Amino acid sequence: MARKVQINVSELERSHATKVVDKYDDSKYLVVGKWGLVSDSYSIYSIAGEVLSEIKQKSLGTSPQFEIWYDDALVGSSMVNFSLHFSTIYIKGLNWLVVGNDVKQNYVIYSGRKRVGSINSYNTHNDVVRIVSANEIDEEPILVSIAAILNHPVAADQLNISKNPFKNFTPSLD
Repeated sequence: MARKVQINVSELERSHATKVVDKYDDSKYLVVGKWGLVSDSYSIYSIAGEVLSEIKQKSLGTSPQFEIWYDDALVGSSMVNFSLHFSTIYIKGLNWLVVGNDVKQNYVIYSGRKRVGSINSYNTHNDVVRIVSANEIDEEPILVSIAAILNHPVAADQLNISKNPFKNFTPSLD
């Protein structure tokens, strides 16, 4: 079952913590950590307080390497590859391909020919908010961790769009 959740990545950068909410403003996850140096990480916690997913930075530079941990097991590793306006990330282990537009900060995640989910960014009150849509709820914590690191650091003035995500936040319950 697909659902959408929202993460405020500007708040995450300012305070090193943010909650992930659904369309009803119910808290689903808590994201804690920092990013930018080797051994930095973001951890995604359930509301009960257990670590669901963690993304760890392994190198510096314009193409940083990272590892994704889910349920205390290493499930994937990758390197962010940038071009002029587009990013491509292949996550070994999960066999996921993340492709997206760095200008609009919209990304789609594929596993083979199957779409795993999407990440769309919006500018609201000088904050960057990302809407994460996952086809499987079990994969949602991993997608939230990927959304936290994409195009890091983010600034609201980087986005060429200015939409209110609360007006456009209409997840389908199909």
